[in-house]
Amino acid sequence: LAKVGYLPTVSASASTGTGYSFTDGSTDPTVSVSLSASLSLDAWKTATSVSSARVALQQSELSLSESARAIDVDLITAVYDLVNESRAVASSAKAYEYAEKSYENNLELYKLGSASVSDLTDAEELSATNRNSLISARYSFLNGLSAIRSLCAFESDGALLALVP
Repeated sequence: LAKVGYLPTVSASASTGTGYSFTDGSTDPTVSVSLSASLSLDAWKTATSVSSARVALQQSELSLSESARAIDVDLITAVYDLVNESRAVASSAKAYEYAEKSYENNLELYKLGSASVSDLTDAEELSATNRNSLISARYSFLNGLSAIRSLCAFESDGALLALVP
């Protein structure tokens, strides 16, 4: 498209008509044709326009390839983050399970008089802390899943989960 600046511009027109004379009542048909061509004699201006268009095309191509690379990097990073977050969910779930069992054991020991209120409170606090860690890990996992969904432009999580073996 930029090379169009090198080509001449040609235009043509034609018209017909009829003239009427009031004096003698005669009619005269008329036909006119015109043809014109223009050629830019400013070769430097045309060459600069063509060069500018080429540079703009190259910049667009580079921008497109850089955007594609950035999306690839973002997607790979999001997948690695999601794997780490899934491990954190499993680890937090196991820690919460152990903390709950510890609390139940301390509660039984307290009922039997072998544990103090302080031991029971510490076990309850550990259980609550691990429960909050599990909730946070699950939230981070879902947030990572949403980031991947967004990067892949999926309409729903189901489309993303269908890719997971």
